[in-house]
Amino acid sequence: MQNVSDKILTALIIIFILSILAAFRHGRAWEKKFTNKLGFKWGYFILYNTTISSASLFCLVVWIGIIDLDPEAFIIGLLGLLIIGTVAVFGFLRRKWALVATTIFSLNPLWILINYFYLRNRWEEFEEELEQDGRLTPQKFFKNLKNYRKDTKIFILFSIGWVLCVPIYVLLFSPYGGSMNDNEIFHMMGVISLPIGTGIGLFWIYRKLF
Repeated sequence: MQNVSDKILTALIIIFILSILAAFRHGRAWEKKFTNKLGFKWGYFILYNTTISSASLFCLVVWIGIIDLDPEAFIIGLLGLLIIGTVAVFGFLRRKWALVATTIFSLNPLWILINYFYLRNRWEEFEEELEQDGRLTPQKFFKNLKNYRKDTKIFILFSIGWVLCVPIYVLLFSPYGGSMNDNEIFHMMGVISLPIGTGIGLFWIYRKLF
């Protein structure tokens, strides 16, 4: 039990340090781009720390679901990753609801108290940005795909290829034998989704740090 506690503490410390480094890097970039606005390093720190911690937890739930062949854990983990990913995207766009949700998801009473005043003092600034930039829509997302960096395009292409190639491999080579039962279908879903989810998390950290 002590060994597990030590591992959890070590993971939290690593996430804390990574969050600080990413927040300072992102915050400096923000200040250079928007010299007429206040800095946002604290906001970025909360976003990074909460997102990385929550995503790690839900990845663990997905992994447990795969190992134990537990569909409920698997689905809960995937839904959790989808929710935290969506909140993170809009949080980095400085949308008010996402920043509030991220603060709550942190489950840290001290951070919630600090952000109550921090976000409250920046509320009008966030509203002005929303009016100027508009909302992120699926149309804007796909329209901007061609403007993405080369490494982002490669990652998207690789992810799509993985999702397509795994079922094709199963269809051609029948690694499960004849017809697949529910557990084998569930296992295949894990083989498809877990590497993609892990890759998204690692690629996101890579893009923010380098």
